[in-house]
Amino acid sequence: MTYQRRKGQKVRVFSLRDTVDGRGNPTIAVDYTRWQDIRAAFIYDRSSRAEVTGQHVVDVYKMICSPKAKGADMWSVVEWDGHYWDVIAPPAKRRGIGPTRHLSLEIRRRPETPEVQDG
Repeated sequence: MTYQRRKGQKVRVFSLRDTVDGRGNPTIAVDYTRWQDIRAAFIYDRSSRAEVTGQHVVDVYKMICSPKAKGADMWSVVEWDGHYWDVIAPPAKRRGIGPTRHLSLEIRRRPETPEVQDG
């Protein structure tokens, strides 16, 4: 494992759970009561700054972590740098030998703090 991932920044990855919406359809939701703390390296990808009040600010980073990270999936939420981030693309497993094997995720910062839902 590379130095950046082994000694990288600490992040919290929230797991997913199966739930049913108001119409009785099965859906997937983030479970803010279950998480895994992992270490990851971050690479700046792109951003779009708001120029007028009411526009959104878009920050996108690439998160590189161990391939053994559990719960890192397409609809997962990551807590890093005091903000919540959505995984916006399917995780890419980079295969290789030992130190080069890793999981790569694209994350986008949420504009607001999520509400914790019980149940």
